Amino acid sequence: MLAGDFPLHRHSFVELEYIFGGKGSNIINGVEYPLSPGMASLLLPWHAHELKSDKENPLQIYKCSFRTDFLTGGNELMGHVGKMLLEFKDYQLVTMLDDAGRESFENVFRLALKEKRQNANYKDAFMSALISELVILFLRCSHPTERKGFSVWDVARRIQLEYANPVLDGEEVARDFGYSLAQLNRKLKSETGLTFFEMLQEARVRSACYLLIYTDMDIEDIAKMTGHKSRSGMYRSFERLKGMSPATFRERSERKDGQSETLLYSMTYTKLLYYLHKHFAENVSLDQVAKEFHYNKSYLCQLLVKDNTTFHDMLNEIRIYNACKLLDITEKTIEVISAEVGFGSVNAFYENFRKYRGCPPGEYRARKDT
Repeated sequence: MLAGDFPLHRHSFVELEYIFGGKGSNIINGVEYPLSPGMASLLLPWHAHELKSDKENPLQIYKCSFRTDFLTGGNELMGHVGKMLLEFKDYQLVTMLDDAGRESFENVFRLALKEKRQNANYKDAFMSALISELVILFLRCSHPTERKGFSVWDVARRIQLEYANPVLDGEEVARDFGYSLAQLNRKLKSETGLTFFEMLQEARVRSACYLLIYTDMDIEDIAKMTGHKSRSGMYRSFERLKGMSPATFRERSERKDGQSETLLYSMTYTKLLYYLHKHFAENVSLDQVAKEFHYNKSYLCQLLVKDNTTFHDMLNEIRIYNACKLLDITEKTIEVISAEVGFGSVNAFYENFRKYRGCPPGEYRARKDT
């Protein structure tokens, strides 16, 4: 029973819930879904959500949680179910089950709870079968949308799931989508402003940022866990994307031990980041972006603050990142570059360049040339 509200959070695992009593709502990625008996939800690690429970008639919930790698790296049955789930990118996150679905869900959940409490032979195999059955029952009722051709978010999803693999290969991923790497990069670049490698690098660095802030893990271990082939490789990526070393980033970041994971790993964060990479040179506003992603403005601010950033910090960091590329590969003046990356004044450009790169743009360009 959920006696009170459960604040905004996200998990590093898959979460399957079934409501067998009470009333409330589940706010997922800013969209509110009313909850009542017979409803089920299935959330993946990139979904941010909060639960609200009716005070007079609190929610009663069966919950099943398991890691994503349990889907992809478990037994053959779980691997099949995991592939099915991860391919159905457009399934309904919350759905009302029919009478037969409710009865099946409740029976399987009760059996799983009973199995979990005892220490019987073949327990792991039996639990895998029960979890597989729950996922299949959910997908049958949620009516996933058929795939409608290529989407860059298919690639983003693939990267989010596999960035920790140090040999994740762009050529192989491109072939899986029916393209050459050059063709895939052109599509990604036109819609996100990033190539496959840049998307992959960003995902790895963002994951490393989380571990640097929230854990005491050694930097070399973090490098391995986030798909970098070496400690030095992670340092190069950090210098390129953050303008500082991982050690300096850790020193500057305030620790937030005990806080729930938030938007940092979510697909919404990824879409927001890539949207800004595509539109950074425009007069982008928080209101505009909130509408684009169907978020309440204050809700989006709340998510960003929980991740120790703001909309303007994120936007300006992307602008400086792109300014560095122009400084590296063109002879354009600093004034022209300032305008091209979206700054309203050269002074603002200088101020933000120093903030994110630790030196003025002229000095940055001179270092490149030496």
